[in-house]
Amino acid sequence: DALLYLQSKGFVKSIGVSNFGIPHLEALKRAGRPLPAVNQIEMHPLVYKYRLPLIEYCQRHNIWIQAYGSLMHGYPEWLSSAPLLAELQQRYQKKTNAQILLRWALQHDFLIIPKSSKPARILENSRLFDFELSKEDMNKLDDWGDSVDEEERNLYEKDWGWNPIDDATKIHLGDTSSYWPHYEGVTWAEDDYEEDEEEEDEEEEEEEEEEEDKDVVCVLDEDLLEGRSFEEEESPEEREAR
Repeated sequence: DALLYLQSKGFVKSIGVSNFGIPHLEALKRAGRPLPAVNQIEMHPLVYKYRLPLIEYCQRHNIWIQAYGSLMHGYPEWLSSAPLLAELQQRYQKKTNAQILLRWALQHDFLIIPKSSKPARILENSRLFDFELSKEDMNKLDDWGDSVDEEERNLYEKDWGWNPIDDATKIHLGDTSSYWPHYEGVTWAEDDYEEDEEEEDEEEEEEEEEEEDKDVVCVLDEDLLEGRSFEEEESPEEREAR
């Protein structure tokens, strides 16, 4: 609701989610919320057919799929040594395995976000628009997951020990009736921020007053030690000497 509020004020253009399955998206609909513009999920040939119901749901509701893990999470046995990619590279000899996988994603209209810290690979990952995979080769990549054990397909689960789409089955949206479309949380946050600033200013003023009081006490103590009453006027020479 906070993001929808910011969008209504023009601060946010589009709102996306990550690792939402169909039940999660349906929960948003039932709560009367707009569906997101983007759903970022793990997407590569090994999980493609398994995720087809979610992909088709997103397509029907104009939700873009943004793919993470497009390059098989960097696992050499899938990215570098897979027989299918070696076969395809023979047909697309000027292209790398990574470029073939990224091109597959683009031809499925997935948004891609390949990551690399090496300039040469960043450039390589951008050179995807001077070739096209044939329909036959696209089908081979689509079917790749059929020949892989189910527990081996989800590489995110292999990395992190869970599957965020399938394992997060308990959906609790909290109170969905009190906020949207009249959410004013950001305004409240601004008020709280201003109150915090006022409290900090008051605390600083109190600390400054305490420091001034300490200075007065020090002057009084010195006056008493010298046997001078506080009412006695001090000469400029005495002040300078002090």
